[in-house]
Amino acid sequence: MPTNPERDWLEQHLRRVLKHLYDPDVLRKSPLVSLLDIDQRQGIAFTLRSALTEAIESHRPGQGIPEDSRTWRIYHILRHRFTEQLTPREVAADLGLSQRQLQREEKRALEVLADDLWTAYHLDAKRSLLAQLLQSDEPEPG
Repeated sequence: MPTNPERDWLEQHLRRVLKHLYDPDVLRKSPLVSLLDIDQRQGIAFTLRSALTEAIESHRPGQGIPEDSRTWRIYHILRHRFTEQLTPREVAADLGLSQRQLQREEKRALEVLADDLWTAYHLDAKRSLLAQLLQSDEPEPG
């Protein structure tokens, strides 16, 4: 599993890319492109967006899981906030959460997604690349 700096870095860049999921410039410039081995021949933005939306959809619970379960909540938060690009206020209202509770739940959902990406893309084997990305990373503006 990732160390705290690795986890923080991955979650920071994952959040940025997800918030700008339909902005090709942000997607193309993301360090996640090299970390996740995004195929650059098929269009970086399209391929990264597809990989992330597929990762979100993989969280859709199967039949028999109660609609009010944490599993469904994580899926709904990821889908509404990032795939559908709804505002936090809209998602909170839809799920019957306070804005503060949504912030906590969204953080947890991103942690789950980051862990899944870590496993799916075998990031343990890419620790040297991740270390290089951590060292060369510039702070996000604003």
